[in-house]
Amino acid sequence: MTESPKCKKSPFIKAGDKRNSLRAIAAGGAHLMLNPMRWTVALSAIAASSARSNEDSFNALFNEITGGKKPSESRIFLETPRLADNGHSAAFRVYVDSPMSESDFVKSIFILSDRNPRPFVARFDLTPLNPKAEISTRVRLNGSQNVHALALTSKGEWFTAHVPVEVTESACLDAS
Repeated sequence: MTESPKCKKSPFIKAGDKRNSLRAIAAGGAHLMLNPMRWTVALSAIAASSARSNEDSFNALFNEITGGKKPSESRIFLETPRLADNGHSAAFRVYVDSPMSESDFVKSIFILSDRNPRPFVARFDLTPLNPKAEISTRVRLNGSQNVHALALTSKGEWFTAHVPVEVTESACLDAS
């Protein structure tokens, strides 16, 4: 006895199907091949949502670090080449105009990026034993963006500076 041929449900989504895009992804992306215009719109929405998420994360982190205080845009300098050929290792130099005495010194320098999946890049703690309030480092960057430096003094003052950096090859494709 032979079984009657039953039509199995196709795991692939056909053009014009009203199913959601997650099923299309699970089905191997057949919907992508059949209707790329829908994916262009969907991916644009995801990218915009991700950009808002990164901006929200950055603003929340900035406010958490400074305790909601508005930093002054003076006394701190952030230097980097305007164009980073490779986002895997962008060079930065931060220095703060400070006497570095027992009563007035830079306690911490923070580096933040506004488009990295993790906006907190680095924190450097200093003491009056440091001859200068200066650090040099290399960081990973997820594409072109602004990089911010924050400095906290022993008197509780905050200073900030930021520079735009153009990155030709992004480093944070896997959100690490």
